[in-house]
Order: sequence, then C-alpha cells, then structure tokens
Amino acid sequence: VDPGVVITWLVNDGDAINAGSQLAIFEGPARALLTAERTALNFIQLLSAVATRTHQLAQLLDGTSAKLFDTRKTLPGLRDAQKYAVKVGGGENHRIGLFDQILIKENHIAASGSITQAIQTARRLHPNV
Repeated sequence: VDPGVVITWLVNDGDAINAGSQLAIFEGPARALLTAERTALNFIQLLSAVATRTHQLAQLLDGTSAKLFDTRKTLPGLRDAQKYAVKVGGGENHRIGLFDQILIKENHIAASGSITQAIQTARRLHPNV
C-alpha cells in the first residue's frame, strides 16, 4: 500500500494467543493504514482461523498414526498462505497444485476409455510425477 508503512510483529507464526492480544504494531501514513486496515484484518483472521481449526483437529489425532491433510481447495490467490497456515496449525499439505501429483477422476476415465488408458496417458504426459 505504501513503502512508508512499517510493521513490527509482536508474536511469531504458530504462537497461541488470547483474544484481545496485540499481534503487531503498524506505523505509517494514516491514509495508507486506513486504506489497508480491513484487508489486513481479514487476511489475518482467515489465516488465524485456518491455523487454529487445523490445530484443534490435529490435537484430536495425537497419539494415533493418523495425519491431517489439507486440500487444494483454497481461495484464489491465497493458496500458499492458507497451506502455510495448515502447516503452522499442525497439519500436512497434500498437494500444492495439479502439477505435483496425478489425480484421475471419473471424467478422466470416461474421456480415456478405461482406467488403464487414463493411467498410461497420465504416466506418459507426466513421467516425473
């Protein structure tokens, strides 16, 4: 928003905090701070909620061999941030995108003619995945 805005973080990623805790100090031109305030609050609230809920669910799995994984279904433009929030909360990232693992669904099988053909095509097109 403005290169003159300085942010001093008072907590670290993954820290447990209480309601009303001060997270950061934002300093800079009033116009820039007021312009960015709502977007910054929404961003922090979203990522905090993702990390908090992930942590709550991951705690339920403590003492088991089960792991909690996320999905690719994230808000446009926020995938990296939301996946980081899952990691901070104690979850695991399943896939980042369509490029890092192969997923064959019913529509792929139908288009290929068979599951065998769908797998062969996927392996041919993406030999390193």
